[in-house]
Amino acid sequence: LIPGTTYIIAEEKPQKSLELFSELVRHGMEGLCLSRYNPETLAERYNVPADSVIWLTQKSEPKYKTVDPTNFPRLSSMISDFLGKASYPLILLEGMGYLITQSNYETVLRFVQSQRDEIALRNAIMLVHIDPLSLDTKELHRLGSEMEPFKI
Repeated sequence: LIPGTTYIIAEEKPQKSLELFSELVRHGMEGLCLSRYNPETLAERYNVPADSVIWLTQKSEPKYKTVDPTNFPRLSSMISDFLGKASYPLILLEGMGYLITQSNYETVLRFVQSQRDEIALRNAIMLVHIDPLSLDTKELHRLGSEMEPFKI
């Protein structure tokens, strides 16, 4: 993985993406995981530290960091805060399909484009999980053209 790069990981379920994220965090990277999964579930199943998770949900839960999936300014701000503090930052975005269904494809594409620029400026690494069957060929291609492919 090359610092300053955003990678797309195409797999139906995010199992390998979460395992890779967990492994890299265990080896010293500072991780931020944006996920549809409950942080406790990620900790139990994949050893993802619950305090590294931002739960993409419309429910507010005081015990977790949560963000409404339509609130892209807040999500961007949370990512920027993390990138400003971390020395060797790693971000996993697992929940693209959910973000798209809660807003729309164009909004999510613009969000990924802006985050990609921030990742490059901060010398971070970002992994973006997508179920390739959740998008049509044209959408998947446009999204993929913004990122480097990562084969698991």
